[in-house]
Amino acid sequence: MAINPAYFKDENIRKIQQMFASNPTVPSIVLHDFFQKECYEGVKQGVEQARFQKVRHPILYSYQEATPSFVNEGLNTKEIIDFLQKILNRKIKKIIGTVQCFGWKDYTILNDEVVEKPGIDVFFCVSDDWDESAGGNVVYVDGTGEYTKTLLTGNMLMIVERKKGVQKFVQYVNHHAQKQKLYLIRATIH
Repeated sequence: MAINPAYFKDENIRKIQQMFASNPTVPSIVLHDFFQKECYEGVKQGVEQARFQKVRHPILYSYQEATPSFVNEGLNTKEIIDFLQKILNRKIKKIIGTVQCFGWKDYTILNDEVVEKPGIDVFFCVSDDWDESAGGNVVYVDGTGEYTKTLLTGNMLMIVERKKGVQKFVQYVNHHAQKQKLYLIRATIH
């Protein structure tokens, strides 16, 4: 088993479901120490060895991206699918993911011309000791001024339901990042 076994206890599943649903505007949950240590180290090693390409559209985004085969294979294991189905209380056909790498001067921006359809986002952070003052946080906004901001730590899983009108962006990564990189496995559920 790759997922921390504590997350499979019935009482914890119920608590996670309740916490996920407690914010009706942006249902979300953050789970720390999600994978067992050996599995997390393997994921981290795979991400660090991935071949990244710069993706840049100055008005919308700037970061690096990779799609190593182990990401989608790992996301679509029975264990991950079963866990997410329990938390979300819905059937999952497939999970599609990529690895995003953010360094100094990288970002994504909200834009009225690029509006995401409602859906479920899953983020897994693969960066230990990320300096919060460097930016890079994933922020969800609902269009009324309300927002949900997530502080990123290694081996952390974040599940967020984007309802109609909810959009996300990654804060600008500033000079405090220095040479440090923020690695996020970002997935969408179908």
